[in-house]
Amino acid sequence: MKAYKTRISCMAVFLLLLAGCGEGQQKNVSGSGSNKADNSIEGPFAIETTSDFIVDVSDGNNGFEPFRMLNESNDLEKEGSDAFEEVWSILDDAKWEAAAVSMSRSADYRIEVVDKRDKEKPVTTLYYMWANPEYKSVELVDPDHTRYVLIKKPESEKLYKFLTNKNLSDHVVVE
Repeated sequence: MKAYKTRISCMAVFLLLLAGCGEGQQKNVSGSGSNKADNSIEGPFAIETTSDFIVDVSDGNNGFEPFRMLNESNDLEKEGSDAFEEVWSILDDAKWEAAAVSMSRSADYRIEVVDKRDKEKPVTTLYYMWANPEYKSVELVDPDHTRYVLIKKPESEKLYKFLTNKNLSDHVVVE
């Protein structure tokens, strides 16, 4: 009889421990009356991204202020499922010219592209972007490699929209 009580006690303790350990996996029901399960994951959970687009806007005094940060997991996915790849494609397919250019006004935006595909050594490329709504085009300069490109009209509209969340035709040039 004593062995039987010991087995029952051990099983009860085991079941209590098992029930206590499984608590983190249970779904919480919100008290707002919606009867929907909360599937959110709490804790230090981060989505790894392979690249970031950091967009800064001109402050009008030859400086830049933070404007927007884009990567696969945030704003570009809201714009469309292939938007992130489209921005990469536009930048990769651009017909860059080796040229040191001098523009008549300061850049409208500064775009910092952080390519983290090589986890040991991320590559950062800096572009300055000028918008020309009159010709519906965007010009980019890569000062580190002294390269310049004039993006064609359809790609300019897409690139500007993805990076700024505004239409190129709505851009106002301040001299």
